[in-house]
Amino acid sequence: MSAVWQKIVADLLRRRAISFLIISTITTAAALLTLALSTLMNLGGPYDKLFAELNSAHLWLHFTPERVSSADIKRIESLPGVSASTGRQYSYNTQVRSGGERLGLSLRVSNGASSSKGKQPEVHRLMLVEGRYPAAGAEEVLIEKYPAGFYQIAVGDTVAITAADGKEVELLVVGVAFRDPQGDVQR
Repeated sequence: MSAVWQKIVADLLRRRAISFLIISTITTAAALLTLALSTLMNLGGPYDKLFAELNSAHLWLHFTPERVSSADIKRIESLPGVSASTGRQYSYNTQVRSGGERLGLSLRVSNGASSSKGKQPEVHRLMLVEGRYPAAGAEEVLIEKYPAGFYQIAVGDTVAITAADGKEVELLVVGVAFRDPQGDVQR
């Protein structure tokens, strides 16, 4: 074994420029790999923190409303491993009128136990950026942060939606919220 070490030392001393380049290349590669792994490990930190704070859903189930009953949802909620549920939520792609302009938005209606009491649900909470959560039974609405900024809708503005009976319902915007670190997949 000592012959091998003698050969290595002799090569290093005889070919100093090449040895320096090889050692510096290996050192630089190790430093860059360490930096890349460190960045990768810390990249998810803010996402993980927000995910935990909002108690975001780990699984979303999308159904056609006519094909699933409340009993079906209760059975799903009682499955082993299901720790919390938002309850039934309805999502409608509709047009909302704001300041005389018609905007295409997705309206989400939640009729879970906690939302009917005017509180945040146990799972998939909202992070209020501005304003407050709507009061129970009031004709109030939250708007998500990104459409609010894009369409320049602020707390205190009024938006109008067309109800199922064709009448227009005016809703007061009481808050701007960030909804989910995962984002909802619309199908």
